[in-house]
Amino acid sequence: MQASWGKKLSATVALTLLSLLIVSGAARATNISKASYGITVGPAGQQVSLSQGQDSLTFNTGIANNTNTSVVVELSALDFTGLNNSGAISFLTSARQDKSNTHSLASSLSYVLPEFALAPGQTETVPVTINNANLLSVGGHYAAIIFKVKNAPVLGVKNTVNVNEEVSSLVFVSTEGLGTQSVALQYASLGSHFTHFPKNVNVILADPGNTQTVPTGVIQIVNSKGTIITQTQINTSANLILPEVNRLFNFKLTSYKAQPTTGYYTFKFYYKTASQTRYNLYQKRFLYIAPQVLYLSIAIVVLLIILLVQRLPRLSGYKSKHKKFNS
Repeated sequence: MQASWGKKLSATVALTLLSLLIVSGAARATNISKASYGITVGPAGQQVSLSQGQDSLTFNTGIANNTNTSVVVELSALDFTGLNNSGAISFLTSARQDKSNTHSLASSLSYVLPEFALAPGQTETVPVTINNANLLSVGGHYAAIIFKVKNAPVLGVKNTVNVNEEVSSLVFVSTEGLGTQSVALQYASLGSHFTHFPKNVNVILADPGNTQTVPTGVIQIVNSKGTIITQTQINTSANLILPEVNRLFNFKLTSYKAQPTTGYYTFKFYYKTASQTRYNLYQKRFLYIAPQVLYLSIAIVVLLIILLVQRLPRLSGYKSKHKKFNS
């Protein structure tokens, strides 16, 4: 059983962007939704901060058994890293674990109950402890708490089929001291001219610091008079960027405060980390040509071409007569 579990977890596991959502506060079993059938845990991810010199810290996660069968749950932990700039992550098994990983956390976690049973419909608060926290390197640390679920044995029933399930909850730890949170703009997908006013923009942000960070900021588009046409608060779902990792964001621009007309506009992107007081600013000027103006311009050009084609025979005939007269 252990071998099959190890093989299953040795594969790369990609989680969606929602896996990196920050959920403030300690997890409580009563906060877990019972709307879905199966085993659910909460929160999906949480931030934990360590005080300087603190040697241990206990936080809670929660698990709910939404099935009609008793189950046994085993706890373990795995480190992970960024998979690509989409925000997905990849679990680091023992075979892939890098001893130089300065953000490792899994080996520092322990559990009051490494294995426990859940009755049908039961929820449980699960304490998790960070041991030797004062020995963690400065910066950010993160791991996934793995809840391995299996069917509890049924007394008196033979040849039962057990179905295993694994769910996880992510924990992000920040140390106090020399930890640095930083954010840098790598790319913004904005052209120099548009015939349709921009409705969204792709931005790649990087965290060059040593601690996971949540970028915040505002996107504005202003006209040549400085009037704000559209303004959008970015990253309202508080998605994280891992240290030394790039992440792609697609920011949808809100509805226009004024109907844009043909002219020059300036794209302004104010961004920072939650711990910074001043915003960084990226701006780019672009030309917007309204569809009505574009269509009218095309119609005028087509009309001029038609008139020119119609006049060519007349001009050709005039030149011929002029040559005969001179001769």
